[in-house]
Amino acid sequence: YYMNGQLIEKSTGEKDLGVYVCTNMKPSVHVANSAKKANQMLGLIKRNINNKTVDVITRLYKQMVRPHLEYCVQAWSPWLQKDIDLLESVQRRATRLIPELRELPYDQRLRKMKLTTLAVRRYRGDMIEVFKIMKGMEGINKENIFKTTCTPYSTRGHQYKLELPFARLDIRKKFFSVRVIEAWNKLPAHIVEQKTILGFKMNIDKHIKRTIKRG
Repeated sequence: YYMNGQLIEKSTGEKDLGVYVCTNMKPSVHVANSAKKANQMLGLIKRNINNKTVDVITRLYKQMVRPHLEYCVQAWSPWLQKDIDLLESVQRRATRLIPELRELPYDQRLRKMKLTTLAVRRYRGDMIEVFKIMKGMEGINKENIFKTTCTPYSTRGHQYKLELPFARLDIRKKFFSVRVIEAWNKLPAHIVEQKTILGFKMNIDKHIKRTIKRG
């Protein structure tokens, strides 16, 4: 294609609303850029903060670093292990900024800082987003995204179970509207049937803590 006599070069990716979208629909480019920005913020913290206590670093990490790793993550949640590891490496680096925790294993550093892995955070975010869509809190017609399978009188599981659509390609299986179905359907009824987003968050957090302890 030409515009004003100039050849328009073909692009393999574009940035839309802060998210890099590539022709192969894989999130690797966005993951790399997110990790780069987050690491830059970690470098800033490392160079300029002398009082690297658990409380100080945890607060700075949550406010200045983690948002880069989670912005609009429902649209680009990674599934390739290299992308998952790249994001997690940023949080690993953040936990090592604290001198008193530096020699501890990663899982112990997380507990000291009252954090979870980013994979658990993405799961939590997915479930919250499904809840908001199902409750009409997002201004989105849920029927355009999900199809319910249960009637209000169903006795198995909760009444908001969703039908898993057919997906032939692995990339399609990782789309938000497909990947969340199994996890959502497994949630206990008392969590899904909460009336408010605050109630849902409190109960999903308790559910996650119990799951981690059993694991």
